Amino acid sequence: MSFNLTIPQPTGSPISIPLVRDVADFVATERQRLDTIIANGNLEDLIERYPIRETSALTDIARRLGFQSRTQYEEAVLKLLIDDSASLVMVQSFFGDLLSELARI
Repeated sequence: MSFNLTIPQPTGSPISIPLVRDVADFVATERQRLDTIIANGNLEDLIERYPIRETSALTDIARRLGFQSRTQYEEAVLKLLIDDSASLVMVQSFFGDLLSELARI
């Protein structure tokens, strides 16, 4: 037995979370979906399906990297991008034509 729990979001589409009784089946299906997304190199689907900012993952990542908090980690990343133009260019390349598209709006 399963049903979806829909959580409204302030911006964008609501998040729909399937609630199931058979957790093992759900985990196997979700794992297969994740493996397929990764195998296809589909970064857009990965980010859309698993929004890291909505989890505690960034805090965990920051702490494992030796930062006291997620805020300290984010500040260090921003400083790196300000100080290192090669890093900034690399990060900007992840966004493709987004900057030029936004400029046209």
